[in-house]
Amino acid sequence: MGVFDSFVSKKKKHKLGVCIPEHASKKIEAKLKKEVAEAEAVKKAAEIAEKDKLIEKDTPLIEAVPEEPNGSALFEIDGVFQFQESLMVRGKVLRGTITRKSKAVIGRCKIGIDSLQLGTKEVELLQRRENGALHLKQSKGLFLRGGDVIELANAKS
Repeated sequence: MGVFDSFVSKKKKHKLGVCIPEHASKKIEAKLKKEVAEAEAVKKAAEIAEKDKLIEKDTPLIEAVPEEPNGSALFEIDGVFQFQESLMVRGKVLRGTITRKSKAVIGRCKIGIDSLQLGTKEVELLQRRENGALHLKQSKGLFLRGGDVIELANAKS
């Protein structure tokens, strides 16, 4: 076949472009898939955060609990943990402010508070809407569980 024949023949024309070896194209595809997955995860996290903001704005449960003039506070229990003589109660303050001087009113008993925790730090007080933990004194014979709401007397509101 001569030079003239090669111009006249109807062979498939190859696209001009960059030749990427197969092993490199697999790496590029994997990297693109990873970037797409990360972008979708960020988008989903942003949507969840937006929903949480809307839920927080429209939460009537906490707003429906009125403040009482006598300074009592309400604490909703999420979890209960027994440590030798003390009892740790984890939950959320629904109303008022809880201090170390507050007394938990459970039945006829008033039980003192050893310490208060916010996350892993020990604090002096827990305020409304904060999640924290109470370490109660004299926990023998106490039966508390998640979902219970306890009242704390002499708490500052």
